[in-house]
Amino acid sequence: MQSYSSRVKAFFTDRGVGIDRGKVCELFGRGVALYMPIQRHTDVAVAILKDQELTSTCDSVADAVITDREGILIGVQTADCVPILAFDPNGGVIAAIHAGWRGTAKGILKSVVATMCIDFHCNPRDILLSVGPSIKSCCYEVGGDVMDEVRQATGAGDYIRSEADRWYVDLARANRYQALSAGLSETNVWISPDCTFCLPERYHSYRRTKVGTGRQGGFIGML
Repeated sequence: MQSYSSRVKAFFTDRGVGIDRGKVCELFGRGVALYMPIQRHTDVAVAILKDQELTSTCDSVADAVITDREGILIGVQTADCVPILAFDPNGGVIAAIHAGWRGTAKGILKSVVATMCIDFHCNPRDILLSVGPSIKSCCYEVGGDVMDEVRQATGAGDYIRSEADRWYVDLARANRYQALSAGLSETNVWISPDCTFCLPERYHSYRRTKVGTGRQGGFIGML
C-alpha cells in the first residue's frame, strides 16, 4: 500500500485479495463505498463529482474513474492489463485507469490527464502516477497490427522489442511515455517491476490461464 499523503491511500492487490470488495475496503482501513466501472477496453473516463449521487454512475461503461470526492474508493480490475493510479495533491483529485493494449492505443491515460487538467484544473507537473503489476515484454508477444497501433499512439521508445521476427510490448512503459508526453514529471511516475505472467503464485494472468482467469486490481481513495 502507498500513502501519497495522510489523506490518500493507493494500493495494488494480488491474487490473495483480488477484487473482493470486503477485503479491498478493509485494506483502505474504514467503512467506505467502492466504485468500479464496467470495463470494455474503451478510452472513456467517468467523473464522480463531490456533490454527485454515486448511484448515478454505478452502471457506467468506462475504463477510468476520476473524482475529487472524499470518502469513496475507486478502482479498476486487471489480469495482465495495466492498472494505473493518479493523484494530484494540490488539486485534491484522484483517478484509476485500466489500460490494455486497446486503451493504450486509444491514449486513455492521456485523455484522463487532459480531463484532470481541463475539468478539475490540475497541473500535470503535480500529478503523481503509480503503474501497477502487468504483463511485461518478456511475455507479451503481439502481432504487428497491435504493435503499430500502440506505437502510433505512443511514439518511439524502448517499450517495444523484436526477436526473430516477433514483436513484444511493455504496456506499462508505453503508458509511462504517454504520461511524460502529457506533461507529467519523470520523477513522479513509478512502475511496478512485476510481470503478471511470470509470477503465477502472486498474480492472475489471462494470457497464462485463459478461461476462468481471476482478477487483481488497483485502488485509490481520499480520506
